[in-house]
Amino acid sequence: MSKITLFSVLFFSQALAASESCPNYSGEWIGSCKIKEKTFESETLIKQESCTEIEINGQSYYIGKPTIEVKNSTDKNGNQYKEVNSYNLRWSEESTQLLISIRWLGWNLNQPKTWSGAGAGSIKSAKKKLRSIRNFKSGKEICIYEKI
Repeated sequence: MSKITLFSVLFFSQALAASESCPNYSGEWIGSCKIKEKTFESETLIKQESCTEIEINGQSYYIGKPTIEVKNSTDKNGNQYKEVNSYNLRWSEESTQLLISIRWLGWNLNQPKTWSGAGAGSIKSAKKKLRSIRNFKSGKEICIYEKI
């Protein structure tokens, strides 16, 4: 009986340790992005203290469970808008890259106008570079960053 208990404790502690094994993307990154034929410079700041949460450019996201964001805004004409964004981040099976899916729903509170969309992407680092890919209906954006 004690062998089974010891085995269970060792097995679960190894599983927990393995779940904390992931790339750390923390740092200031600078590079360029390309969407369709347009190329532009880009900077990003990432703070990551664990494998379960990440902050990208001041926005915090959970990893392994959804992050919901609600935005309210008003344009120069006084139209009020509401947008709900759902971000789902998870590690790939090998825990080598961060996979991201995004869904959003927005509406104009002054008119019967709504919009929605979805996208997917990934973040991966290799050889002191960070690669970000985002796929949306409007196109694919690829960014390559170097740590500064």
